[in-house]
Amino acid sequence: MGRKPQQNGYNMTVKNSFLHFADTMEQAQGRNRSLSDFTGMCVVKGEQARMQKSMMTTIGSDDESTGDQGLDLRTTVMVRNVPNSYMSSSLVELLEAAGYRAAFDFTYLPIDFRTGVNLGYAFVNFVSHSDAQRFIGDFDGFRDWSMESLKVCEVSWADPYQGLEDHIERYRNSPVMHENMPDEYKPRVYVQGVRIQFPEPTKRIRAPRMRPQRRP
Repeated sequence: MGRKPQQNGYNMTVKNSFLHFADTMEQAQGRNRSLSDFTGMCVVKGEQARMQKSMMTTIGSDDESTGDQGLDLRTTVMVRNVPNSYMSSSLVELLEAAGYRAAFDFTYLPIDFRTGVNLGYAFVNFVSHSDAQRFIGDFDGFRDWSMESLKVCEVSWADPYQGLEDHIERYRNSPVMHENMPDEYKPRVYVQGVRIQFPEPTKRIRAPRMRPQRRP
């Protein structure tokens, strides 16, 4: 964690992002270096662009939700009221059709392991705060689903997890990433609109536990 002094007494906190994380993984595992370097470079560039754009537009903001320095760097949103017929691939297709290809780097649509139906909400992380804000404006109240549904979409900032690194650390060792789980059940990572392999786990992943179906 480092601090870089800015003009007018404003301090900006810069957090090490995915590049440092990728290097650590490479040293531990000794593989996928070229892919990790490319991923880290893209994420870091997005981080820098996001901070620069946010600093220009939000310095001096009185909104307490943006932090003590008035700098809003949130990039992860929670999408509610997703039609139950949607799967991860159809959610990504919807985002791309709406013009967000290459604007997001993480998606996760939780699926009920027992029924194979989504739980009605999803998480999407964008490469910039401005892209996330634009998405909220476009999809909060959205109802033009690609599949028949009367649900009205609601979008809000995700809490408490924010950013690509937070979500990778949250899910990389999760049972949802077990080798026996269907691909449609798993969270996804993207670089410039192209899906890449999810970072390797740091410990043995346990198989998910299936809750028995309740008797009527």
